Amino acid sequence: MCTITRFAIVNGHYGCDIPFSSGANWKPLSITPGQSRDWYYALGDVNIAATGLVSVSDSPGHAASAIYRSHLYDRYNWDKGKRVGVIPDERMGGLHTAGLAREYDVVGSSETHRVTCSDSDPCRVDPGGYSTEDRGR
Repeated sequence: MCTITRFAIVNGHYGCDIPFSSGANWKPLSITPGQSRDWYYALGDVNIAATGLVSVSDSPGHAASAIYRSHLYDRYNWDKGKRVGVIPDERMGGLHTAGLAREYDVVGSSETHRVTCSDSDPCRVDPGGYSTEDRGR
């Protein structure tokens, strides 16, 4: 968000929605058991991306707000040499080879979230759904 905010200030794009997308720049993320045992065992390593809109105010402090969605992708498969728990992945992959299980894609997106910040106020994330009409400028 900082890069887009600087872009808006330098180019005088105040009060308008500036779209952003991480596009093809998906980032790997390893979910740990400490974060969530359920997600760790269900997915483990995933790829994440984000899309949204940023708006910057021309008021002192250049307050900025963004609405965004996070996106997740994972190929649920069994990789040689990997292991979660006591069963090695290649053993689980044997079920796929034998036709008793299938590999599949996991794809998902979050609800829309809102972040606000300014030069003097650190970013705050407001959880919950927002639409572009809910921006409340």
